Amino acid sequence: VTLGDARGLSARTAAYCDAPMRDLPEQIDQARAALGDAPAYRRRGVARVVVPRGDVEVDVDLESSEDGVYLWGALVTLRTGRVPGEYHAFVSWDPMVAEAETGLFTRFWSWLDRLARDAAGEGLTFRAYCFNAGAEGAHMRRLAAAAGVAGQVAAFTGSPQWVDLLPAFDAQLITGSGSGLKNLAALAGYAWPVGDPGGERALARYDEATAGDAAARTWLLAYNRGDTEATLALREWLDLAASGCPPIEDLERRDAATRYSPLP
Repeated sequence: VTLGDARGLSARTAAYCDAPMRDLPEQIDQARAALGDAPAYRRRGVARVVVPRGDVEVDVDLESSEDGVYLWGALVTLRTGRVPGEYHAFVSWDPMVAEAETGLFTRFWSWLDRLARDAAGEGLTFRAYCFNAGAEGAHMRRLAAAAGVAGQVAAFTGSPQWVDLLPAFDAQLITGSGSGLKNLAALAGYAWPVGDPGGERALARYDEATAGDAAARTWLLAYNRGDTEATLALREWLDLAASGCPPIEDLERRDAATRYSPLP
């Protein structure tokens, strides 16, 4: 506010003013969070963490190879009666040519659209969730064009019924570490039902699955279901527990107290 305030700034931090950083305050908060004792902190100005919920919720996750999307997994949860989630897999182990990929997506989209319409007919709110829509959203738009339902899919993904949990998390919480689903699901205490879960492992198992390996197919279905369950677990944590995370301002006040305390 005044020139006197500038004298109180950290000269070392101020030296970064001309560095090619998009947002220096963000970088500072990220560093503080990484060194803090809590696994996550509420961002500045966030008094309560909120996440959109529905009476009928569907967690969506896909698996793909270089040839295309061979699996659309969906976990359905009926929150009106707290019914445990039911997992649905739309999958093909046949060679993933364009016609097969489009046909598989058409089956998935027809099912999802019908589920949303049935919920609306019963007066229930419906939401479908993904984690990082850069994957699911891009493939849905691409395949929707091939399947002749581009307008329907665009209307759905552009509506409040389609929720990407990654920006919902990033806008309200800060961890100072990676923001992948594997990292964030750990906040909710979720563990995948398969060993060594990850994209590279899934690609290797897919090669085995297309060669007829039943164990590899079982692994991929369990891995995909784990991704949908992790998305649900993260959402539950955001809704019920994340507001208890300390504010990032606490670390700023701690740093300030440490910096300006007289030496013993």
